[in-house]
Amino acid sequence: MQKDDKKAENLLQRIQTILSTDKSNKVELAEVTTADGLVLYAEVFEAGQPIYVVTELGQAPAPVGSYTLADGKVIVIEVEGMIARVEEAAAPAAPAETITESLSKADVANMITNALKPVVELLTEMSDSKEKVKELEAKLSKISEQPANDGVKGSPEGKHDASNGVKLTKALPGETVAQRINRTLFA
Repeated sequence: MQKDDKKAENLLQRIQTILSTDKSNKVELAEVTTADGLVLYAEVFEAGQPIYVVTELGQAPAPVGSYTLADGKVIVIEVEGMIARVEEAAAPAAPAETITESLSKADVANMITNALKPVVELLTEMSDSKEKVKELEAKLSKISEQPANDGVKGSPEGKHDASNGVKLTKALPGETVAQRINRTLFA
């Protein structure tokens, strides 16, 4: 906790020094630009040093965050206006090793054969499917050539045989179904 108090006191003293009207105490600030164009100011860009940004209202302590500079360094601010640490640019990744093998013609032929096996299986399945489709088309054409009404008998409706004992009546005008049933059953 005392360390934070000292940092805050140090920051306050530096701000007062910068804002002081006495020209003899004027502090020169260095500036750096982040990768996204933000300009940061500090006496020295080292851990524990105050850091500022310029806003429309003037100079303000830099907000908490990580700022990547154009040269790849990262300035980390954990307490507003105070540099926590400066991280060096990340080392470029080592190029991937290229593995070269000398393969014999037989090895290459085996690799190609193994790679083509699924393709050959798929083509075989497709040709089997085409044959099945042709068989089904032939059956469909035979069925479509046959007449549609062979062996189909008409409905017995409309044919009334008096021998079946059912007396069919017609509805009278304005008669309900219930009235018609009663009239037929009890007539």
